[in-house]
Amino acid sequence: MKTALLCLFLSVLLLQVVLVDSKISYQQFANAVTSSGYQKPSGDKYNAFINNYEKAGGITSNRELAMFLSEILWESGGLIYKEEIRCKQSKCPGDYRSPGDDPHKFYYGRGYIQLTWSYNYRDASKALFGDNRLVNDPDMVARDENVAWKVSFWFWRYRVRTDNRVLQGQFGAATDRINGGQECHPCRKACNNRFNIYGKVLKAFGISERPNPQGC
Repeated sequence: MKTALLCLFLSVLLLQVVLVDSKISYQQFANAVTSSGYQKPSGDKYNAFINNYEKAGGITSNRELAMFLSEILWESGGLIYKEEIRCKQSKCPGDYRSPGDDPHKFYYGRGYIQLTWSYNYRDASKALFGDNRLVNDPDMVARDENVAWKVSFWFWRYRVRTDNRVLQGQFGAATDRINGGQECHPCRKACNNRFNIYGKVLKAFGISERPNPQGC
């Protein structure tokens, strides 16, 4: 009897793990975006999202994936903007300059979590491709859909999820890592907007846990 009950308990536990960590479908992805107030995303965006989250982002659960997607939805205006708006035309030649930068290359924000400064382009390029292609061609981050996602996942992996609070499910801690200087301590309007999106994404992903706002 005890053995049967133990087997039943383990089966239920395994089922819960499978449900939590099962692959997000395109419909779930699209519902997460549209329920957050944005237009329906393309299949290309979904494919890049689903193909890169584990390898490039190191993301290990659907809750963490929901945190990531919520943050980049806010950062990119619903997966629309992959370039810093104020710099798209001018290239912001006087901003984000480091000693030794090529004067003809500009390292303003690109990607769904906007990558800035040449050292971040270099670190991302080395980690993702083993070379300096993003330093030599920073526009690739905005031009290539797959690269835009890879770089955003890289940023999450090495600049966000290194904070253990994020892995514990504190959504505010992710916001703090991404834009805490402008939005946190105390939490301002933008950080609340991000958190509201997170609640919608969790629901679209079929995750019933209560969103945790702590950390911002």
